[in-house]
Amino acid sequence: MKHNKINKKIIKILILLLVLLICIIEIVDVYKCSKYYEDDPLKIPRKTIKSIELSKKDYKNDFEYLWDIICKSMPVVEKYKDSYNYNILNNKEKYEKKLNSIQNDYEFNCFVAGVLNDIPSIHTGFARHDYDGIFNASFFLSNKVRTDPELYCMTSLWDEECKNSVEMYDKHHSIAFSYVDGKYFFNNMYSYDECYGYEFF
Repeated sequence: MKHNKINKKIIKILILLLVLLICIIEIVDVYKCSKYYEDDPLKIPRKTIKSIELSKKDYKNDFEYLWDIICKSMPVVEKYKDSYNYNILNNKEKYEKKLNSIQNDYEFNCFVAGVLNDIPSIHTGFARHDYDGIFNASFFLSNKVRTDPELYCMTSLWDEECKNSVEMYDKHHSIAFSYVDGKYFFNNMYSYDECYGYEFF
């Protein structure tokens, strides 16, 4: 009987310690995340860039860098084969062939967006060329991205590149589609309306 009381006390103490540990972990995590929002965009140094001017070699290097991230930093990418009967890792040769035919920066922008959209995950995609949107977003390595001195100029340059390349391009009236099982569906999450902003599910 005495043993049972001691065991119950030990169990209660262990449960309390576990709850305390979880609380500490959550507090530390919240603190880390809160640092992402402390940066003042006006205090971040900005490096002036006058043009993008990517070369064919730049396209290739950027694609290899992206492909390395897909292969090494997305462990679940292998699992999509079982769920969707599709494995993006088998398509590198197809992408490289397409890469060789790219003529300008806008086509390269579309190419990278297309590669990422081929991954059947809502967590992969290409951010809009919108400085405020990227700066205020929360994502993996967002603090590193938002404090990059080239971010302000580069988002503006890419936005202008798209506007100059497509007659009807307007980031405030965009409709996005997702490709699922051979069909296109309206994607409410990535579509934008100028009156209400982003609309989420």
